[in-house]
Amino acid sequence: MDPSEIARFAQNPAQASELYLASLLIADEQNFMEKAYLNELAKQLGLDDQLVAQLNLQVTGQ
Repeated sequence: MDPSEIARFAQNPAQASELYLASLLIADEQNFMEKAYLNELAKQLGLDDQLVAQLNLQVTGQ
């Protein structure tokens, strides 16, 4: 999947966060390519680093 294509579905910041969360739930952050995908998706969605960290904490507890 192309992160820029996925990011186009977000119509507002709440949807951007939800799209990132959905991807985070199915991605394996231990896999380099999937981690790179999540990083690029966050960038394309315009999510700041603090929000990304908070969303990661919600899902992983870390």
